[in-house]
Amino acid sequence: AKRNADGPPATPTPEDGDLSASERGALLGGLLLAPAGIGGFLLGCSIGGGSVMLYDKVTKGVQKALTDYKQSNNYLAEGGFRSFEELAQLNEVTVKAASEEEALEYKERLQAVLEMPQNRRCFDCTAVAEDAAEWASINLGVFVCPRCAGMHRALGTHKSRIKSSMADVWTIEMIQRMESLGNEKARELYGAAGASRVSKESSEDVLEAHIREKYMKIKPAPGPLPSASGKLYRCSTDAS
Repeated sequence: AKRNADGPPATPTPEDGDLSASERGALLGGLLLAPAGIGGFLLGCSIGGGSVMLYDKVTKGVQKALTDYKQSNNYLAEGGFRSFEELAQLNEVTVKAASEEEALEYKERLQAVLEMPQNRRCFDCTAVAEDAAEWASINLGVFVCPRCAGMHRALGTHKSRIKSSMADVWTIEMIQRMESLGNEKARELYGAAGASRVSKESSEDVLEAHIREKYMKIKPAPGPLPSASGKLYRCSTDAS
């Protein structure tokens, strides 16, 4: 490699004797088809080099599309999507709305629903959230504890669409839906099946069997599934 006048060796370049990714692909393809003769060698070079170039273009295209999407949707969450270990430290609700004022209004409305005593009590077991409900099934219109939320995910989204109160994005329609339902109204709506609960101390097998049987009898409340356009706004839940 070439050296700078007063520094470390310069970054190697193709003219230094190194091959680019597409050149290496072309050489490999040529060698693989070389037994077929010069025509095979040339065809292999063409296929190998073209495949690497296409892969490179597709990879860069996907990365650019993701970057553009995040920027166009005001994707402001530092570090991207959050892990389960970070949920306990979150103190923000992300609302998708037409304006910051609307987002703040609906953040307050969501918080009020999450803090209702009936919604802090899990819909499926006897667990009670300390301050506010942490998980919701937006198509069933109910709030559940973290343990039952995991069981709901196993049911599939055709049965239950689980969202975290803090880690996921909430739309205006989702918040309105949870306002109109919630655990108390859902128990009335879903009848005997909706009223059934098991102890929070139940084993994994008992809890899983209970939830599977319960939601074989329950269909989501009528109404359109939530969807909305708008921008994402991170709204702090700390008292001002």
